[in-house]
Amino acid sequence: MNKEKFLIDANSLITPFNNYYAFDFDSKFWIQLEKHIESGSVIILDLVKNEIENKTDDLSNWFQNLTIKEFINHNEQDIFINYSKIMNYLNNTPIYQKIALRDWQKITVADPWLIATAMAKNLTIITFEQAANPNSGNPSKRIKIPDVAKQFKIEVQNLYYMMRCLNIKL
Repeated sequence: MNKEKFLIDANSLITPFNNYYAFDFDSKFWIQLEKHIESGSVIILDLVKNEIENKTDDLSNWFQNLTIKEFINHNEQDIFINYSKIMNYLNNTPIYQKIALRDWQKITVADPWLIATAMAKNLTIITFEQAANPNSGNPSKRIKIPDVAKQFKIEVQNLYYMMRCLNIKL
């Protein structure tokens, strides 16, 4: 049995829903994913839940009916302390433009909270975001989860990695 636990980014639910595994095309993916959410292998952050449930579509309906075993509130003290470390790093690094930092400071943006949660709970982040490898010679307008997570030694993988680890078969 796999002991690694996964903290899933909203894009790892939205992208499959929109592009690969529509409910009317491949419900098998969603049935298996639901079992892993209910068992606690896949963990849900409250901000991700809010992002999914703010829409009115089949994904939102499916999500609202889940029994989530590991649901994490981003306001936990250890998560907030890590969030502060992340924001301090972003404030002091020359590799991002100020607009990028302002975007990540919005309360509705789950990305820094995902990293802070993974730090606090020793989780692997699952996202479709790709590292941009920004540098101070050309500061980036966008902050990417893999780039910041790397600074804090947090594991970031894609959905297919998680599917292999959890033996999700289509």
